[in-house]
Amino acid sequence: MGRNRGLTLVELLVALAVVGTLLSFVYRIFLSQQRSFALQEEVADAQQNARLALEELSRALASLGVGVAAGQGQVSLLVAHPDQITFNADRSGDHNALAPGSPVPGAGPADPYPSVPGTYALSPAETYRYYLRADGSHHVLAREVNGGTGQQTALLIANPGLGQPLFRYHGDFDGDGVTETLDRVDLQTSPRLAAGEPLDALVRRIEIHVVTRTAHPDRRHSDHGGHRVTRFTTSVTLRNL
Repeated sequence: MGRNRGLTLVELLVALAVVGTLLSFVYRIFLSQQRSFALQEEVADAQQNARLALEELSRALASLGVGVAAGQGQVSLLVAHPDQITFNADRSGDHNALAPGSPVPGAGPADPYPSVPGTYALSPAETYRYYLRADGSHHVLAREVNGGTGQQTALLIANPGLGQPLFRYHGDFDGDGVTETLDRVDLQTSPRLAAGEPLDALVRRIEIHVVTRTAHPDRRHSDHGGHRVTRFTTSVTLRNL
């Protein structure tokens, strides 16, 4: 009669090595799938934030100038920078306009309106400021109403880091009858503005460029420091000026 023979030590070691190799292979597949899933979630998050920013800015700029007391000197467009814009519009029944003489939110020394112009006693057109605020390695799109606390409306914005302006302004800024494009419209970049013409009369169209990127880099991706980038663009004609 034959006898049952157990595994030798060598056979056991070989079996353990084979099992270990298989487990290591399965684990690598699991990690790769987990990284791919996390990357897909981050890409989707970046794309969603780009859509949110573009939709918010498109709606806001389409309302620029609505309800403004132009006959009493209230100005529609106050600040036109690459990464921020300040304007008046009646978008909410919860706020009234900033009083004439109040500081213009976001205005710098080269901007035409350091303080709110006008002689009106009351206007329903409140003052909005949209700007990019640093948030670690990214930025958020923030919105202020009448100089209040900025509320974030979209995350993962990468415009400044990638050298892309959020806004580009179209108009005849030097008076030669030809439409130019500027990333910043102020007393230094526009001879017509420096000569006393109002900003409302110069800017005819605004391009919006929203760039977002994933929260974390992907080591398999070499561009943009490993981050996956989403770009959305649209253009708004200022019909209410």
